[in-house]
Amino acid sequence: MGSTIGLIGLGRIGAFHAGTLAQLSGVEGLVVTDERPDVTASVAAQFGAKPVASAADLLASGVDGVVIAAATPAHAPLILAAVDAGIPVFCEKPIAFTAAESLAVVQRLESSGVPAQIG
Repeated sequence: MGSTIGLIGLGRIGAFHAGTLAQLSGVEGLVVTDERPDVTASVAAQFGAKPVASAADLLASGVDGVVIAAATPAHAPLILAAVDAGIPVFCEKPIAFTAAESLAVVQRLESSGVPAQIG
């Protein structure tokens, strides 16, 4: 049985991730969201994904992991929301704009035990 993966942010990089995730044999379901509802609907239709209205809805949908490809200012809050939900997370770089905020996120990740990767 495969995993259901959430994808937050469907710009150029996010759409690339959607295409990649849709082709992976280990991904059974894909749930997507973007701040722009028309983009969410378009990418969902293109890749056979389930569209949801918000990142909060996505994190509450029962996904097994989440990819964050949203704009940089959203990275830290979305990583922390995923950690709070206990959902493993991959986030595009950078974690945050400042070293202090990045360090705070890393410390929270380390203490949570939630698997995470920044790339």
